[in-house]
Amino acid sequence: NDIPNRTFNRSYRLGAEITNSNGDRNNLPVRASMTGQSNGLRGLANLVSSGEGSATSMFPSENYPEMLDMTIATELVDFQNSKLSDGRASAAVGAFQFLYPEKAAKLAGLPPDAKFTLENQEKMFIATIMNKPGREAIGQYLQGNSDDIELAIDQLSQEFASIEYRNGRSYYNDGVNKASISRNQVRAALISAREELTN
Repeated sequence: NDIPNRTFNRSYRLGAEITNSNGDRNNLPVRASMTGQSNGLRGLANLVSSGEGSATSMFPSENYPEMLDMTIATELVDFQNSKLSDGRASAAVGAFQFLYPEKAAKLAGLPPDAKFTLENQEKMFIATIMNKPGREAIGQYLQGNSDDIELAIDQLSQEFASIEYRNGRSYYNDGVNKASISRNQVRAALISAREELTN
C-alpha cells in the first residue's frame, strides 16, 4: 500500500501551501521534501494506509476502482449511503478509511467538485491529522508545539482503527476493527514526521 510520490509545492517552511490542479492553494502543513522518501510525513501516511486500506477500498474489504472518479461531496457520499442501506456497520472509504470524506475534503480546502483521487485522499489525510477538531494533539506534536507523543498516538488510534490504542488492541475494541500497527511503529513515524516538519 505504498502511496506513490506526488509533487507538493512548498512556499513556506511550515504551513506550506499545496497548489491543486486548478491553481487554487490549500493551506496545509506540508513540505516539499515529502516526495521521494519513506520517512517523514510520507512515511506516516504510508504506515497508516498500510493498516487502513487502498485508495479504492471500502469497508468491509471491498474494492471499487470507480470511486477514484467520483466527486467526494456528492457521488462518493451517495455511494456510501447506498452501501449503508444493506445494513453494514460502516462504509469507510479509501486509503485512510474516511467515514465522512466530505468533511475531510472540506478540512483540506478541496473544491466541491473535487474527485476522490489518491492525491486528494493524501491532502485529506494531512488535513485530518493536522487540523481536525478533537485531534489537535497530533498537529501540535508534529509542529513541535507539544512533546506529548503518547496523546498524539492515542488520538491517531481514535482516528484510524488499525493503530494500536492499548495492549495490542484497537481503540474500537468491537470485534470488527483490529490494530495491525503498533504504538512503537507509530511513535517512530511521528518522530520522523516531526523532524521533517520542524527542521
